[in-house]
Amino acid sequence: MRIIPLKSTLPVSKSQSPVLQDGEFIILKDQAGIRKNTISGWKVAKCYLTNKRLILWQLNRPILQVQLKQIYQLKTSEHYYVLRVRKAIKIYYLKNGKKGYFSLIANNHDTWKKKIYQSALLKITKALIREIADRLDKDSSTVLWYLWEKKHATINELSLLCDEKDHIDLLTDIKDAINPAAQRVVGCPILSFERFRKDPESGNPICFSWWLLGEGGQEKKSGRLLSIFDEDGYFQVILEVKKVEKSDLNVFLNNDQLIVESGKTGHEWSEIFKLPQRFNHNNNEIHLKNGLLEILIKKNENSNAPRKKNEYRKVVGCI
Repeated sequence: MRIIPLKSTLPVSKSQSPVLQDGEFIILKDQAGIRKNTISGWKVAKCYLTNKRLILWQLNRPILQVQLKQIYQLKTSEHYYVLRVRKAIKIYYLKNGKKGYFSLIANNHDTWKKKIYQSALLKITKALIREIADRLDKDSSTVLWYLWEKKHATINELSLLCDEKDHIDLLTDIKDAINPAAQRVVGCPILSFERFRKDPESGNPICFSWWLLGEGGQEKKSGRLLSIFDEDGYFQVILEVKKVEKSDLNVFLNNDQLIVESGKTGHEWSEIFKLPQRFNHNNNEIHLKNGLLEILIKKNENSNAPRKKNEYRKVVGCI
């Protein structure tokens, strides 16, 4: 008698891990304990840190995805987990105009916290590079400024900068001088060796190179066209928003901040702008035409009027 196996009625998952976006790559992945709030209990999930997102994955589907730009704070706390006290990373984020948080317990706590901080919160400015460079010798300072300009370089490129300095000596400079100086200034290393990584601007693959970590400051922004005009009675903000439709965008006001978010799959981003003056949360206008988002925000006539803490208002208009 031939036994015919029964076919499962459950659908077969086509993907056992998250589908990555264009230019996205995984930095860290591990099984972790997660807790979304103080009421819920701890659950086991796969955690993926990419250069764009932090993804919690359970039963072949994402249970939470946070853009790195939406993360605004990290804290460490201790919790009783799997029969012992463990360190947890409490991750605070801003999404759709609302604040949220979740806690994460991973095997390599310090590595996860450092990588999340470097990817989401570390802001590299020219002033910061100068502060670190002032603590270094000539060769180490030259390496740091070169990576500030180029973002990445091979060990051969860096060696030529330093009069063909021996590779071992150069690596020693990075390990024992540059990164420790950065650790003292910003709390973490800022140079990392990557076997493979895509250049975020050109999309070209870069192999076996040293990279300057963190997000560029005002001197090196995302390249999105932005103009802010201070008119009588209102601010006019014009922002380039390519490859998105009006239904993909959310615009929020929070005290003196303007928050613009795109939720389109593959084109998720969040931009936060601080305006030089408080504004009126009511009767503002937004328009979208030919890839340009125009936002008209009325100024607050009573600049001394009290404001509520974290008062988020969604802008409605002609979008």
